[in-house]
Amino acid sequence: MEKGGSKTQLIDAGMNLFRTKGFQTVTVLEICRAAGVTRNAFYYHFADKEDLLCSYFNDAIPSREALFQHILSISDDWEKLWCLLEAHLQLITEEGVAITRALLKASLDNRRTLVSDYILTDAWCIPLIRNCLRSGRIRSALSAEQLNFLMTRMLLGIVVSWCNRDGGFDLIETFRSALDDLMRPGCAG
Repeated sequence: MEKGGSKTQLIDAGMNLFRTKGFQTVTVLEICRAAGVTRNAFYYHFADKEDLLCSYFNDAIPSREALFQHILSISDDWEKLWCLLEAHLQLITEEGVAITRALLKASLDNRRTLVSDYILTDAWCIPLIRNCLRSGRIRSALSAEQLNFLMTRMLLGIVVSWCNRDGGFDLIETFRSALDDLMRPGCAG
């Protein structure tokens, strides 16, 4: 079996099991059986199931070609930035609190982090923020890099709060409001 194929099979099987049985209860052996691959194949691709989870989230948004084509078709850089962030928040919302908690824990355990890997900050957000600063769509004395740093930490804090409240508030609307307050003080929506 080709290695790339086994990685995809493992991610698909693992995520299906995490969704149905819960992240904590699923074992590596169960993932391997569901994927039809050996434990050696699992450990070739992943250090553990937390690594598999991080890999899924790192690949989930970038693999959505239609999303990126849509983002590129938007003429307003502020809306492009929002569309990218909203897609990430939608994925978190769709996966739910339990899987998001497991992802946060993996991040806290010094795995690939949400902030550095998952948000695509260097490739997308910083240039979009920079363009918005130049055009006046974002009004701030801070640099694009500083705003991106604050934005990603704010996003992470809101996601943590959402998990702590068992998804008890609208994650997307809460972040949108906070983002507007950070980047465009005095502007609504």
